[in-house]
Amino acid sequence: MAILAMKRLNIIALSADRDELLKGLMKLGCVEISQPDIPEIESDANFRLATDESAGQQVSSNLQEIQNALSIIDRYSPISRGLFSAPREITVERFFDRGRIDSALEIARNISALVHDISSYEAELSRLAVRRASLAPWRSMDVPLDQASTQNLSVMFGVCPGTVSVEELEEAASSASDAFKLERVRSDNEQHYLLLLCYAEDTDEVLSNIKRLGFTTVSFKEYSGTAEENIRRMEAREEELKGLIEACKSQIVAFKKDAELLEDAADSLSAELVRENARNNILKTEYTILITSWVPEREMKRVEKLLQKFGCAYEFRDPAEGESPPVILHNSRFFYPFNMVTNMYSLPEYGSLDPNPLFGLFFALFFGIMFADIGYGLLLVLVSIFATRKLYLRKGSMTEQMVMLAGICGVAAIFWGVMFGSVFGAAVSVFSENFLGTRYVLPPLAFNPLEGNGPLILLVVCLGMGAVHILFGMGIKAYMLIRDGKPWDALMDVGSWWLLFAGIALAVLGKGWYVALAGALALVLTQGRASKGIFGKLLKGLSSLYDITAYFSDVLSYSRLMALCMAGAVIASVFNILGGMTGPVFFWVVFIIGHLFNMGINIIGTYVHSARLQYLEFFGKWYREGGKPFEPLSVLTKYVNVKNEQEEISI
Repeated sequence: MAILAMKRLNIIALSADRDELLKGLMKLGCVEISQPDIPEIESDANFRLATDESAGQQVSSNLQEIQNALSIIDRYSPISRGLFSAPREITVERFFDRGRIDSALEIARNISALVHDISSYEAELSRLAVRRASLAPWRSMDVPLDQASTQNLSVMFGVCPGTVSVEELEEAASSASDAFKLERVRSDNEQHYLLLLCYAEDTDEVLSNIKRLGFTTVSFKEYSGTAEENIRRMEAREEELKGLIEACKSQIVAFKKDAELLEDAADSLSAELVRENARNNILKTEYTILITSWVPEREMKRVEKLLQKFGCAYEFRDPAEGESPPVILHNSRFFYPFNMVTNMYSLPEYGSLDPNPLFGLFFALFFGIMFADIGYGLLLVLVSIFATRKLYLRKGSMTEQMVMLAGICGVAAIFWGVMFGSVFGAAVSVFSENFLGTRYVLPPLAFNPLEGNGPLILLVVCLGMGAVHILFGMGIKAYMLIRDGKPWDALMDVGSWWLLFAGIALAVLGKGWYVALAGALALVLTQGRASKGIFGKLLKGLSSLYDITAYFSDVLSYSRLMALCMAGAVIASVFNILGGMTGPVFFWVVFIIGHLFNMGINIIGTYVHSARLQYLEFFGKWYREGGKPFEPLSVLTKYVNVKNEQEEISI
């Protein structure tokens, strides 16, 4: 239960072995390649940082092609993947098989081409629909759209607003020519569709007169034949295009049989992209490469075995002053799920303390007292057991940690439920009294927070737990100061406060204020020691006494434990009472819906407030955050689990 010790590893290898060495390190999954500290490298070694962004971009492009192909197949024929189903297992040889990746890329490009064809066909369908809609008003006209005007006769198609009558247009045209024909083809709410025939010599004057009324000519130069003939040709083409689209979709669906190959290739290319990014942090000469990295101390033998296989020159050393090694939290099975809580805040800095064993028990107790119910806790435990045994939870994932944490918090809720005598609130007594004719009561092992002095007792318990929590945090700070060779700082910064708190407790018990005054004097004399001058030291020491209000405020913040506990208990009681007002059948309907609702809102609140008390009240006393997570070169897969058949290297 600690932060794992890290070693700095420098490797010199042949350039020709670079790719295979990186692949081997990736299989080990315990080496983080870091950016080299170039000034540390001797200038005469001629090492240089050679980056090749084009290679990474090509791999990224290939990966995007594969992922797009999978999403396209899933769009037309959903690929069934269980949310918690275990990934398929694949051997290392198949995983890194370049031929399979190339085959998958060929399939992806074929799918992309089919999608491009579908897009082209759909675009043409859209254009045809627009053109067909534009010809629809002219459908009843038997005059060809490409009917050309002659030397003596002008043939024109046009439209005018529906607010203008055809008679008005004819009257305007008649003032310019006695020989013309204005035929209405169709009218709708917006406009009239018209055919105009007149002598060529009168065309300009006729148009001039009717354009004043909104007449506009329409050109059909791209069409031949009547509107009806053109529409039928378009409809035939639309049916043809729809058939082509369906054929393309059928071909895409047929590629579903290759979905596993595409998934394998996607994971392989993801791993290849990781390697490409790692290559950009490698120094090289013409014949050699230099890799700087971090390795957990306990993994040194496994790494050495691989390096010796490639004949590398290497050195392991302790982190130098000023270096910031990555952080790995190594915990027992009980404290491991609390990584979820720590990671949501910040990892501790390297060389600090692993917080999980220090706050884990408090977190569970706080969650439990707010959730406090045997029934609710039992449901959490059962869900956790079912999920861990029947569902696939990727090792190290937040989902796995959340499920395991739910089980731990469920046990804490059962404990407090026994203390308070709560099983789905007072469901046992309500049901028995209303439907069995007698009242059964589950007696609390400690007290009932909703009866008599229960709320006051609960408040005292919560504040007492808060005081212990805060004092424990101060004790951790004292330990860290002593460990770092600062025992006097521990005595002055922590011991003085403890003396003051002990004195206040004794004064409350009627034992006098002497100890409290001694603690206050110790604070005044020690807390300004970093200031300059006697006046500055005393002023800083006096002002430190004001911090006692902050400590009391911190303790009072634990009253939220009581508030959420009572809120959940009251809501449970309300649903029980509502159920008791109905018959036995409806009682269970109200019971199930009500308590599931109560559990849902309480799980969120209890988790958030339990975490808040750790982050603000506990971590604020001693925690040194800022650690960066350990990110080894490893095979991180989405669809498959890589099974390595070589015992000396495990992924």
